[in-house]
Amino acid sequence: MSTALDVLTKASTRRFLDIGSSYNPLRDHFPSITAIDPLPGHETVLQADFLTVDIIAGIEDALTDDANPRKCLAVPLAGYDAAMLSMVLRALNAAEPRREMVRRAAQTLRPGGLLVVVERSALRTMLRLKNRQHDFWKDIGLVFSKEISGSRGTRVIVFERLANADPSAPPDDVA
Repeated sequence: MSTALDVLTKASTRRFLDIGSSYNPLRDHFPSITAIDPLPGHETVLQADFLTVDIIAGIEDALTDDANPRKCLAVPLAGYDAAMLSMVLRALNAAEPRREMVRRAAQTLRPGGLLVVVERSALRTMLRLKNRQHDFWKDIGLVFSKEISGSRGTRVIVFERLANADPSAPPDDVA
């Protein structure tokens, strides 16, 4: 986690989306953090399956259910400086929902924003992509920035949101 935190800190991240946060371990490191998880482990984490949360334009912060303020209904389109998927993709059972998770995370980023993925397995294998230059990345408006070896065999993969990317554009078929 410290390697990902270093990347996010060096990028001067202010608005941060932690997808699959569990207990919100980075809650004291950023001025504004939205932490979501299907099974929150801390009171600061909103309950949501990120694959079903709405991503909408025109909101500043996550929208929650009036009847249950810890349930996240929507997050801002292009509203975050950075988003992180830490050990989240491996919990999904196939490449297609993993790609959808990455695509949706990319939609939440402002132009120039960072997507940080922390996993033990090679990302291109998990997503069933031939290589890092696969059109999938361009189609979702991301460009590879760097990969760093983290602790305990993890890989920290960093992507940047392209300035001219349309965050609401539907994905192309990447099968």
